[in-house]
Amino acid sequence: MLPLALYAVAFLLAAAAVAVLGTETRDRSLPDFLPAGPAGASGA
Repeated sequence: MLPLALYAVAFLLAAAAVAVLGTETRDRSLPDFLPAGPAGASGA
């Protein structure tokens, strides 16, 4: 179960990074609320 959890966390971090990088190049209004996602994920 532990390796699956690590893979899930790594996938979420990669997805968040792709989302942040994608929105920064396309739209400037989206990154305003994106930092709340990584902060909530790390807090949990």
